[in-house]
Amino acid sequence: MRTEPAPPTQSTVLYAEDHCALRWPLIFHATFWPILLVAAIVVLIVDPDPNLSYLLTVPLAGAGYGIIAAAVNRATGIRVTHAGVSVGGVHREHHRRGRNPDGDAQSLPPASAQRTQVFYCPWPAVRRIEVVTGRARMRELARSRSDRGILALGTLWAPFMRAALVIQVDLSQATVPDFRPPDARRYWFKPSRPDPYTVSPTWYAPTRHPAELRAALSQRGNDGARFG
Repeated sequence: MRTEPAPPTQSTVLYAEDHCALRWPLIFHATFWPILLVAAIVVLIVDPDPNLSYLLTVPLAGAGYGIIAAAVNRATGIRVTHAGVSVGGVHREHHRRGRNPDGDAQSLPPASAQRTQVFYCPWPAVRRIEVVTGRARMRELARSRSDRGILALGTLWAPFMRAALVIQVDLSQATVPDFRPPDARRYWFKPSRPDPYTVSPTWYAPTRHPAELRAALSQRGNDGARFG
């Protein structure tokens, strides 16, 4: 498993999809519920009746879910080039991959922030690549995100995804970002504690344009990789 960055040049790009996790249902939740929350607050300002305070409950929960989900998944993207395939935060400046020149492990991102980092697989390391659709396949991918509390790196699941790029990877040739090591003793508040993780040999990322992505893979041709 390599950690040195190997960003493809822009001229080799066959397919680019930024913010590939932001399907319309997720955008709806990230916008509708905050608007409804503001409307409920306005109602309570106009009529400060304590019995109406329940109006805030559902919009507050919905706004929290929508905003957090959109923020977490916004960075996810896909790049298909003549050199290989990248998933994760591909649109970020300099294609950051969690590099840490100072050697401070605590300055690395936690594994839960893997959507902001770039996972890169050159074509010789692609054992199989395909675009899958359907709710049954999405449920299978969702179950592969973790195993008994161990997060699987490279599994970039997103809410409301209906199609995904799935790659079987030879990890000995792939570029995987560095993440903060798990530390169960350092954080008493569990959500802030870095998750234990392992690198999955199966990477995936959501796509909003499965037909266009399939066409780009067909344009690339086989060259030793198995296309689904």
